[in-house]
Amino acid sequence: MKLEELSIFKASVENNLGYNIENTPNYQNTAINAAMGLHDDGKTGGVLNSWRQYAKSGDIIFDVAGGLGAGVALRASSKVVGKLKNVGTKKVYRVYGDDARPDGYSWTPKNPNKTKNFRDRAGLPSSKESGSNNSGRFVIEGKVNKSKIITKKPADSLDGNKGGLKEYKIDPKDVKIKRISGANPEF
Repeated sequence: MKLEELSIFKASVENNLGYNIENTPNYQNTAINAAMGLHDDGKTGGVLNSWRQYAKSGDIIFDVAGGLGAGVALRASSKVVGKLKNVGTKKVYRVYGDDARPDGYSWTPKNPNKTKNFRDRAGLPSSKESGSNNSGRFVIEGKVNKSKIITKKPADSLDGNKGGLKEYKIDPKDVKIKRISGANPEF
C-alpha cells in the first residue's frame, strides 16, 4: 500500500471510529470510554482509573475490552448476581398457639404439614425449662420479600426438642399473609 493510500485508510478508520463512539448508546460509551481512558465527565485519567471508576459504579457487566476488563467485569457482574439472590419472594410458615403469638419473628420456609416431627425439628417450646409453650395449634402461611429476611439459621433446640430446621427471623409486618389455619392434630 502506498503512503497516500495508507493516509486515506487511516483517516477513514478514525472517522468511522469517531462516528461509532458518538452514535453508540450511553451504556456502550461507558465501556468504550473506560477502554480508552476517558471518563463520562470528559476528563482523562488513564485506562486503569477509568475501569476503576466504572467498577465502583457497578455499571460494568460484560467484558467488551478484554485484558484488564475481564477482572473488573467479573467482579462487577458478581455484585449484580449477589444482589439478585435477594430478589423475589419466599413462602414462609409460622406455627403458634398458647404463649407463642401470631406476631412473632420466628418463621420457616419448610411446610409444617410436609415436615416429619415438625415440633422436634423446629425446637418449639413445651413449657419445660423455658416456661413457655407453643401449642402448635395454628399455622400462618405467607410470603416475604427475600430482602426482608433479617437472619437465616438452624432452629435452636429447646425443652428437649432438637431444633435444626431452617429458621428465618422476619418482622411479621413484612409477611403478606396468604392463609391462617387451625392444625388438627397440633404440631
